[in-house]
Amino acid sequence: MAAMRILMAGAKKKPKFPMSGPEQLQADCELLRSTFVKHPEGLTAPQLLKMGWEKERLKQAAGALRQANRIEVHKHATEGVIFVPVSEEVAVRFQDLTEEHKTVYKLISDASTQGIWAKDLSSKSKIPAGTLSRITKTLEHRRLIKQITPAQYRSRKVWMLFELEPATELSGGSWYKDGQIDAELIQRLRMATVEYVSNCAEPVSASDIQVFLASQQLSRSIENVESIVRTLVLDRELMPVASQSMKGGTLYTLRRKSGISCFSSEFYVQVPCVSCPVRDRCAPGHVISPETCQFMNRWLGLSEIEDAV
Repeated sequence: MAAMRILMAGAKKKPKFPMSGPEQLQADCELLRSTFVKHPEGLTAPQLLKMGWEKERLKQAAGALRQANRIEVHKHATEGVIFVPVSEEVAVRFQDLTEEHKTVYKLISDASTQGIWAKDLSSKSKIPAGTLSRITKTLEHRRLIKQITPAQYRSRKVWMLFELEPATELSGGSWYKDGQIDAELIQRLRMATVEYVSNCAEPVSASDIQVFLASQQLSRSIENVESIVRTLVLDRELMPVASQSMKGGTLYTLRRKSGISCFSSEFYVQVPCVSCPVRDRCAPGHVISPETCQFMNRWLGLSEIEDAV
């Protein structure tokens, strides 16, 4: 207890260990575990030595805790060895696992959110294929690791830690599910957005749409909502309009469809060029040209986009 009080007080003196043998090792392990309570992010060996630990006793206690799956030992590029505590829940999952299981888990853990390809896992672990298959199944059953399918390489089997989310370049982003684009979700978001905008008396912003989607259990980031809105603008379902408020920004309203076929004579008469008095002098790149024609821009709806952006 005296050693614990000295350590917790942050004293520079080395803690005293009056016991010997197994009792001393047990006390060392308890003392080291109690130290990690205030340092869940882990501690390096130099940090623990500065706190008063003797090198040999630290080595023995850390080894015993690692054997019991209560800490993980990592190598840091600049700090050397770092000891990271393992939660009770995770420790239970590691119970009775062999060193081969721990080796495989460590390799998968080092891969972080990028995951590790099954072929790379096999070559790095140097464990026979049959044994490796049984090990990964055990780890997966204990919810320590999970298998994911990369969006770009669907034939590959990739492993990563159970609690991690795959990197965007691996998963394909929020529009992908199980390695495939989630067309059903995108369609639901588009339909809900059009329905909401059509029921609004005034133009709405992307933030307004985001709030509505959240109320429909379709919560998405503002970037996702803006992507959906852009597809609807390109499909001429929605129309951007400039905001009249002091804050500025772009608002969206439903584009009213005329219902006139592009093959009808009525549609042809509406084309600005038909009644343009200077159409004989109009040519691409000239002073009078289609790209600078305000009537053409208005007819195509381009002026609405320019005003809104």
